[in-house]
Amino acid sequence: QEWAQGNLLFATPGYAGAFTMQQTAWNDNNTDVAATLHERVNRHLVIDGLAGVGRRSAKLTYGSQHVSGLTVPGVYNVANASLPPALVNSLSLLSVNSLYASTTLTWNGWWTLDGSVRQDRSSARSAGASATLFPSVSSAVVLTNLFPSIRSRVLDYAKVRAGIARAGADLRNDQSAILAGSQALNVGLTANPELTRSAEVGLDLGLLAGRAGVDVTYYREGTRSSFVGTSGASTIVNAGVEAGLNVTPIQ
Repeated sequence: QEWAQGNLLFATPGYAGAFTMQQTAWNDNNTDVAATLHERVNRHLVIDGLAGVGRRSAKLTYGSQHVSGLTVPGVYNVANASLPPALVNSLSLLSVNSLYASTTLTWNGWWTLDGSVRQDRSSARSAGASATLFPSVSSAVVLTNLFPSIRSRVLDYAKVRAGIARAGADLRNDQSAILAGSQALNVGLTANPELTRSAEVGLDLGLLAGRAGVDVTYYREGTRSSFVGTSGASTIVNAGVEAGLNVTPIQ
């Protein structure tokens, strides 16, 4: 809220003051129902699984009153406006229905394979648009379990890993409001979820009886923007190497 008897930038000279008021309310609810599985198939293979459904419901309400000239000083009310007030009210609703599942296969304690998939159907997209899929797969091999002979007084643990994924984010409520306004004005905006495709490979090492650890990861990801207009979508690509060193000098 802002109000004053003349020293606001938007106040009109010659009147007894001005004021502006803004109110924003945000409500976001998430509901999930899921089932899990843990099964040792035999002495070599263990399967863990998860499957579920979810629903997200979000609501954003916004209201503002803007008066640039008052009749009576110190009475900050729309009824005291000398000039026509600017009033804004908006309501933005968003719902997302989801199906998801994931599984992890572990073989002999040295090899794991993880896979997951999520399907989202959003109210922000047009009625005929298909649901969006977000799959991922990753795998890891614990070298020191596969080849126990490589363990030494220096090397305790070694693992190599790799994974690819497609992730995303739906429209925020404020973006949904922009979209609704653009469709009403017929300016040609359409809504697509923000999509990120990523891939990475890495190496983890445990050293000196747990006193030190090293992890190195190479990653590459590309993110496509949420709104697609007449000029087309933009994509941001990030790639690099991350390295970490953990040291515990005294145990």
